[in-house]
Amino acid sequence: MTVRPDPTTTNQSAEHRHEPEAQTHRYDRPTPTARAFLEAVMHDRSTPLHLRIAAADTLLRIFGPDAWPDPPAADAPVRLTYQIGGIKPQ
Repeated sequence: MTVRPDPTTTNQSAEHRHEPEAQTHRYDRPTPTARAFLEAVMHDRSTPLHLRIAAADTLLRIFGPDAWPDPPAADAPVRLTYQIGGIKPQ
C-alpha cells in the first residue's frame, strides 16, 4: 500500500496552514469530583446525545436516584403564570 501525501497541505508553508481550533467544553476544566464531571457532560448541549445519556446513566448507577432533590409536588404553589394573548382563559 502506498501512502500519498495530502496535496492540500504539502504545498503550504507552516504559517499558511489552518489548523482547526480545539473545541473546548465545560467538562475540559479540572473538576473537583467525578459527579461534577459527569453532570457537566450530561448538561453540555454540544456533546452528542448518546454520551449525555451515558453520563446520566452512570450518575444514577453510582449515586442512585435519591442523590438529587425531588421534583416539586403537583400541589406546590405556582411561581409563574404565562399568558398567551388571543387565547381566552377557560
